[in-house]
Amino acid sequence: FKTASSLKRYLRRQSLLRNFIRYAESKGIKASKTDLEASARIVQIQIEAYIARNMLDNDGFYLIWQDIDHTLLQATRYLSKKSS
Repeated sequence: FKTASSLKRYLRRQSLLRNFIRYAESKGIKASKTDLEASARIVQIQIEAYIARNMLDNDGFYLIWQDIDHTLLQATRYLSKKSS
């Protein structure tokens, strides 16, 4: 992958959360429906962000991480306006 955006699009099409849950269950950790409903999106984004960091360093990480980190997103928007 040459860009963080292309990696993000690819990761979103993968079954990362489902595979993570299967892996955890194979190690004896059962996922409850209630817990998954509360945290699935956060866990999904975290998995994607850390994969992206391993592949593209922080450029990949923060592009994905900003989906759940509202402070980071606001700071990015603010700095973009300041530089314009």
